[in-house]
Amino acid sequence: MTPDIDPIRLPQATASGRRWGWLAPDGSWAIPPDYEMANAFFGGLAVAVRDGRCGYLRPDGSVAVPFRFDEAHDFDEDGWADVAQDGVHRMIRPDGSFVPRLESEEAFWSEANGLVSFWRDGRCGLADLSGAVVLAPEYETLWGIGLGLFGAERDGATGIVDAAGRVVAPFRFDDAGPADEAGWIRVLEAEKPLFLDAGGRVVFDPKAEESDTFAGDILPVRRGDRWGAIDRQGRTVVPFRWRGLEIAGRELLAVVDPDCGDPTRDNLFVELATDRPAFPDRFAAIQPWLDEDLWWCLSADGGWGPWTMEGRFLRPPAYADPYGLTIGPFHSGEIWVDGRSMPEWFDRTGRVLAAVFQ
Repeated sequence: MTPDIDPIRLPQATASGRRWGWLAPDGSWAIPPDYEMANAFFGGLAVAVRDGRCGYLRPDGSVAVPFRFDEAHDFDEDGWADVAQDGVHRMIRPDGSFVPRLESEEAFWSEANGLVSFWRDGRCGLADLSGAVVLAPEYETLWGIGLGLFGAERDGATGIVDAAGRVVAPFRFDDAGPADEAGWIRVLEAEKPLFLDAGGRVVFDPKAEESDTFAGDILPVRRGDRWGAIDRQGRTVVPFRWRGLEIAGRELLAVVDPDCGDPTRDNLFVELATDRPAFPDRFAAIQPWLDEDLWWCLSADGGWGPWTMEGRFLRPPAYADPYGLTIGPFHSGEIWVDGRSMPEWFDRTGRVLAAVFQ
């Protein structure tokens, strides 16, 4: 679930020392730093920890759900959150009431069609938001893959089942990923990728040792020790000459040049249509940690910076161990600058809104 859009308040910030609160864009405290931990606001509520206990706050700082849990998670789109007390997980609503008749040994996990995974006696099943069991707990784990289907693990092997427990694809795979926009499901068999349809039939074999997932009709794959990309008909659309390849958006690829010879300059962006460099700049590493318009790039000098698809750093590459998250109108940069405890918040123009540690 996307954090709440709130132009008045940066949803998550820290104070100096070990206390947390929430900052306004001008750097003043919208909610004082009185907590051991503070999350972003989801569904109008935020998890906070006080005196070692978890509860939920409203945006004005008032308590919505008392501080009485050992563990608490953010609310999702369906309006529930997982909380734990004395080793038992239950689902809670924003008014503090529990979903009846449903307890779990591990944290609930939201799945497709308003269903949740739960655990009993070490086995995983599915329930709906009324607490009724939909699929009995008989699997090692379950996860939603779209199309009303679920990846499931049983006896160490992965298969695909529907919400009624019908086996759609047999338990012989190593993994099953989410369905793409064409309804193809990527699975691994003997560690090599295949793509199935919603009926569990093989519809595409990329004939590769490794693959990513489709971005539109483009699939990054590895054959031998080189990466390239193919389309849904298996035709090569990017030559197999890179040591690594990711779809970067904006018709660009992020690749690793095996012939560079300089590990501080072997990462670059190339044009999908031409396979030529999109920018003259090269980097020591590229990480897609914000969105397709803003990537983290590691300069030859050893500093990370947010790189735009216009071919420039939005902020100087002076950060260490970067992390980025899109929150409402802001790109939050909870970033450790030069190894010091100094995260920053900045917007799309690169303007620093607030230095979080004060």
